[in-house]
Amino acid sequence: MFAAFVPHDAKLCYADAGDGMEKSALLLEQEYSTYEGLCTRYGTLIADQLWKEILACRRRVRMHCGLILPDDHLAMTPYVLVRRLRTGALLQQCIYHYCVAGSAFALPMQVAAQLEGFGIGEQSALLRQVLHAAAPDLILILFALRHLRPPYDEKMCALWCGQLLSRAPMKTALEEQLARLNSPAEADLTPAFLAFLDVLELNFKECLLLLNRDSCEWLRLCEEELLHRFPQFSRQQISFFVSHRTPGCYYPIQEYVRHAQVCYETARQAMEQFTACHWYYRRKVGKRFLYSVSGPAGEVDL
Repeated sequence: MFAAFVPHDAKLCYADAGDGMEKSALLLEQEYSTYEGLCTRYGTLIADQLWKEILACRRRVRMHCGLILPDDHLAMTPYVLVRRLRTGALLQQCIYHYCVAGSAFALPMQVAAQLEGFGIGEQSALLRQVLHAAAPDLILILFALRHLRPPYDEKMCALWCGQLLSRAPMKTALEEQLARLNSPAEADLTPAFLAFLDVLELNFKECLLLLNRDSCEWLRLCEEELLHRFPQFSRQQISFFVSHRTPGCYYPIQEYVRHAQVCYETARQAMEQFTACHWYYRRKVGKRFLYSVSGPAGEVDL
């Protein structure tokens, strides 16, 4: 058993080995701790015990994930993994709205081909691992690309953004922010990875907020207001959309044919124009394409 005073007039704290392991497990879920931070909160004696447990867990995580090599010192602790998955989910939403079909699937092969074209032989072990994974992690690919030597780091990050976020309003800003991130000198790259996730998460959320704001606009405006605000659409298109924008409902191309009294090809082009502007989302059901204002989660934020 050991005892230590917690700073700032806190009560005397006693803990045994079991308490230390329980506390370290909780910290691994809540944050990516530093030794200095632990000392400030718990005092040196308790911090030493907690730090020993935390480092042991990080080593186990690295060995389990295959990320223990010196140039890829990432520890996917429970907290880091949740952050990574949360950012990945935001990325998938952005890809759904702003990525050209098939670009995300083809990205790992394009990155590998481009690296081969540049003749880069010292790409990181992490990059080799994620590029050849059964389900490549797009977030980890971008993080690994950032650690290539200049000027290939910026070129490859631009390729990543161009492939996955070609239509996104924040693409250029994201590239600039990634270029300004500092390359860490520490062996443990996990804090740098978390800072990298902060940048991505902020940009992805802003992009989706803009999308939701625009969605509110075209879902609420009346026919005449839409005609004045969006001159790229014909009166027939606006008339159809105003009467076919109920969340959760799906409309086939034949519905436009009947409404506008036009041929199938004209109707298809009109519906595809809506899709390109994200007014409708397209779903393939059997041999038919259906269109709905509902997003990937089946809901529209109003």
